[in-house]
Amino acid sequence: MWVSTTRGLSYLSFNAHPRRHFSDTEGLVPNEFTGQACHRNDTGSLLFGSREGLVDIEPETLLSSKAAVTPLALSEVRVNNTLHQLGGTATKPLILPYGAMASFEFNITALKGQPHFDYRLVNESNVPTEWTTINSRFLLLEPLAPGNYLLEVKDSQFDGGEVIRYAFSVERPWFLSTLLIAGGVLVGGGVLLAALYWRSRTFNEQNLQLKQAVYQKTAKIELQKKQLNASNMQLQRILEIRQNVMAQLSHELRTPLSLSLSMLAGLKDKMPPMSQFDVVEKNIAHSLHVAEQLLSCDALALIEPEKRCEQRVAPIIQACCISWQVEAEKKQIALCLEDNTSQVSVFLAPYHLEIMLGNLLSNALKYTDRKGGITVNVREMKSQLVISVSDTGRGMTEETKAHLFESYYQEDPVFSPEAGFGLGLSTVKQLVELYEGDISVISYQGVGSEFIIRLPIYRSEFVGVDTALEHADGAETKQNILIATADDMMKETWASLLKADYHVVFVADGYEALIAMSDQAPDMLIADMCLPGLSGTQLLQRLVEELPADYQPRLMLVAEENDVDHGEVLLAGWAHAVLSKPLNTSQAFVEVSRLLHSLKAGNAEDHGEEPVNTAWRDSVKAWWRNISTIRTLVPLPPQKPCLCLSAVCSVNSSRSSVSPLRITSPSSVSRRRP
Repeated sequence: MWVSTTRGLSYLSFNAHPRRHFSDTEGLVPNEFTGQACHRNDTGSLLFGSREGLVDIEPETLLSSKAAVTPLALSEVRVNNTLHQLGGTATKPLILPYGAMASFEFNITALKGQPHFDYRLVNESNVPTEWTTINSRFLLLEPLAPGNYLLEVKDSQFDGGEVIRYAFSVERPWFLSTLLIAGGVLVGGGVLLAALYWRSRTFNEQNLQLKQAVYQKTAKIELQKKQLNASNMQLQRILEIRQNVMAQLSHELRTPLSLSLSMLAGLKDKMPPMSQFDVVEKNIAHSLHVAEQLLSCDALALIEPEKRCEQRVAPIIQACCISWQVEAEKKQIALCLEDNTSQVSVFLAPYHLEIMLGNLLSNALKYTDRKGGITVNVREMKSQLVISVSDTGRGMTEETKAHLFESYYQEDPVFSPEAGFGLGLSTVKQLVELYEGDISVISYQGVGSEFIIRLPIYRSEFVGVDTALEHADGAETKQNILIATADDMMKETWASLLKADYHVVFVADGYEALIAMSDQAPDMLIADMCLPGLSGTQLLQRLVEELPADYQPRLMLVAEENDVDHGEVLLAGWAHAVLSKPLNTSQAFVEVSRLLHSLKAGNAEDHGEEPVNTAWRDSVKAWWRNISTIRTLVPLPPQKPCLCLSAVCSVNSSRSSVSPLRITSPSSVSRRRP
């Protein structure tokens, strides 16, 4: 686009940006062009009117001519509004103080109107900034960072114009001067060296103190080591003396007890049943058991968790009271028993319940005057067994109650043959806490004392031998089958198959099956191979080894073919038949009928009676009832409960006439000593 003005002719782009300007210096008329007098002919030439006439212009020729250089010049330079340079009169380069402001004034010769400039700064790294346009002849620079700069300025109205370059620098501030930095480095280095020297000296002193402390500690340890060696040697001598004493005590204590027990066993056959020899025999057996524990495992054997088993409470309490009845008679003390737990059982190690109650009775007899009274109360309360031993003794002080359960504590430290060593109540407390129970005492001086033991109950309904045998008496018309399986489907299958013709009882554990065989004496046992507690083969092996010779029930094992060798089980004599899973009901019924029929036939031949006779069961019942003492202990495997029948021998009725022992619990059950 060509535009005629009063100052010449300008060539603009389509966005009105000046590309080139032609004035009278380019050969144009000096006077201005006439407005609206312009034309472009067919040849492309331009016609403009002026006062001098028409001006014919060839655009290509005019544009190809050499452009006149726009005379751009730096007029003045000011620093902090103070004149530093006027035109080109400066003789030394510009050095700006740090933080100073610089202003530059530019001018274009023969330019009238508002100027337009572009400028940029190039730092000492030769990295320029972006071009910035200003519409003024004055350029003001804000304070710059220290360094060397190059200012470049050009006219933004024309392309290809001259670029003015002006170099200047900005001084470093005093705190960034080389001398100051060097001084700071030297001072910092000196401080660091001084700190290192002080640290090294302090470290050496600390190291010396540490060495002295280590030396003193080592000397102290060596002294303690010598003292410990001397103590060990002395302890070794004491242990040797103790072993010799225990060996002699073992011979002097165990031998007479064993001989006495053997002599009583020989005399027992000549004495009438239910005599006082039964109580004496039980007490000697108990003493021998405790003596062997003490001699083999020391005194702590009493509180070691032995193999636990289920024990019926009532017979043990009765037997313990009967054992202490003689001592009560000597002091004319009324010993009464109130027992309301005929079917309650606990899960303890053998003899531990007797030890707890025996120590409490011993303590009560020791501190109760003649013609006094001792009451043993046993009851069930909130799933706990509560045993209370109360006496009419002299009571105890608060200080005595505070130290009552401490080892070797005695209210009256004067030695006497009856005083003991102060271990009884301490042992009771340790045993009670071992079984997650608690013990408490209530005592008033001049009134008496009451010791209360609380133990967790294992089972509230204890099925005894007599109950099982009476149940068998009422089912003479049907043979009894005990089925041991934990599979509900197998229970339903066996029940639908056998209940119509036989009396069937189910158990779900190997140990329960072992006890049920001894208690109920069934005609047949069907054991599953997969049982908790004892497996099927283990159960059968135990039965073969432990059942009496006159009790020979039929034994059957049900197992997978891959679980056990059927032929090996039969050859070992552990079972009369082995059935495979899945169970063939027809074959199973035929096999059960065959075994029970052979059992009837065998019993009839043995007794010379008809096959339907069950005299063998009467023999088993008589065997259970005639034995005076029965204790069946089943070892406790890891994390598996077991059952144990705990009972006590019956007491001759003449005993009650000698001493006021009153027992309110049901009749005791016979038990067999292992």
